[in-house]
Amino acid sequence: FFTLSPCWPRWLLRANPEIERITYLDADLLFFGPPKELFAELGEGSILICNHDFPPFLRHYEKHGRYNVGVQVWRRDSNGLACLDWWRERCLEWCKDIPEPGRYADQKYLDQWPERFERVVVSDHPGVNAAPWNWRTRKLAVGGGGVLASGRPLVAFHFAQLRRLSPRLIDTNQSEFGVLPFALRAPLYGAYMDALAAADRMLAGTWPQTTHCPRS
Repeated sequence: FFTLSPCWPRWLLRANPEIERITYLDADLLFFGPPKELFAELGEGSILICNHDFPPFLRHYEKHGRYNVGVQVWRRDSNGLACLDWWRERCLEWCKDIPEPGRYADQKYLDQWPERFERVVVSDHPGVNAAPWNWRTRKLAVGGGGVLASGRPLVAFHFAQLRRLSPRLIDTNQSEFGVLPFALRAPLYGAYMDALAAADRMLAGTWPQTTHCPRS
């Protein structure tokens, strides 16, 4: 399914000329603030990507890519379309969940984008695509009535690798990244569990046979 990452947004942009820009979001994200922050960062750029921001003790994970595919934006201009065309070609050529020099699944290809394409914006908002692997780098803390990232309101948190063991029991799968302080767990993971529970109720009302997904 990694191979689909460039195919779907590329098709949408090419088949719907009225779409000016398109945003890809991983399914395991929860927004804590308005997504307008993404578009403000993009500005007049054509492509927006997010750095993993690994702390020093996790830099070895850059073999999977310097940038994370979880949040991306493309404008329907020559740069955005060229990027999606190139990415699709690479993923069709090779897209395996195995680290190799210069490639890993759909993600490692993003390392080449800032040099290969024009008007690429690398997000520097600490609250955009915050995640278990960068909570130390982004300096997540509770304050101002919510969660802050380096003093700025959290926009979106990436709950990667979370596994639901029961409706109210989870395995965050984040111990290798450094366990989050207790004060951050409820406002982050508690809010996400509430959102998943709400989604379960919505799905159960639409498709009564639906049960909660074991993974986020």
